[in-house]
Amino acid sequence: MSLITCHECNSQVSTEAPACPSCGAKVKKPPPVKKPMSTTFKVIFGLLALLIVISMATTGTPSQQVAKSPETKAKDERETRRYVMAKVIAAKLKESMRDPDSMVIESMRIDEGSTLACGEYRAKNGFGGVNREFIVVLNDRTSKKPAEWNKHCTKTLPDMMWAIK
Repeated sequence: MSLITCHECNSQVSTEAPACPSCGAKVKKPPPVKKPMSTTFKVIFGLLALLIVISMATTGTPSQQVAKSPETKAKDERETRRYVMAKVIAAKLKESMRDPDSMVIESMRIDEGSTLACGEYRAKNGFGGVNREFIVVLNDRTSKKPAEWNKHCTKTLPDMMWAIK
């Protein structure tokens, strides 16, 4: 039991009292005090995390331990660029929506060089109706013109839907 100040009349009240004896205001219970983690616990937790990271880094399949060929490295870099491009386009589209939660990306295709991206999506418009639209990203320039879509996006491009799910 401890004494606190009444929020109404500033008199001293027990934390166990249901109301202030002076004014009858309901006693607000102070929030419980959280105990900080002990230093020993922090050190043990940190060492355990370090051991897990080290064990994950040193163990693995033999194929993970073998150095990658230049062709494999280049392919991985291209795939990473395409992945990042898909994520950025999806995020920027969602950011531009009036109702971002209503947006559904139906297709996202990006060429091997990460210079061309074609996406189809649907989302609610300002009147509550759902529009189906497309976007063409070519060398950091975006377009929603049908001519651009027909010129660049009618050919077969690698699917990147896995990257934005």
